[in-house]
Amino acid sequence: MSDQANVKPGASSPKREISADLSDIPDLLEHGATIHGETQVLNTRLFVQLQVFTGCLDPSSSINAVRESGLSVALYANLNDPRGIGVVAMDEDPAVFAGSFRQLLTEKPFRELVPLPDFTMIGRTYAQGREPDLKDFLLYKVPRNVLNPTN
Repeated sequence: MSDQANVKPGASSPKREISADLSDIPDLLEHGATIHGETQVLNTRLFVQLQVFTGCLDPSSSINAVRESGLSVALYANLNDPRGIGVVAMDEDPAVFAGSFRQLLTEKPFRELVPLPDFTMIGRTYAQGREPDLKDFLLYKVPRNVLNPTN
């Protein structure tokens, strides 16, 4: 018979001792290279999502929608599909992908296109501990590359 079966209704349950050892708590911070004896630490990262569509014969309305969205978004031509486009969004707040980015993709002109969910990707930036400028690496390097019109 378990100890729980012997507890009367309304009686408090036995107290459990909680270990003060915090070594098993995971470190969720991002760590960069040590600069002047100080380890760089950052508690933020950039989330990135790719959505792919087909059926886009003229990307100009999609380009305008992306520009007017106010989001950090780039639109790419899909080289494997002459009617295809890819839309890449980036933000520090993952809720953007379920909120304003999702809203952008459910309105004209994107709602008229055919989504290709098998090509959808989502990820985040992370450090390996050797980055000389952790904040730039985690938050600004990807947008610099993604939003560069020559890429």
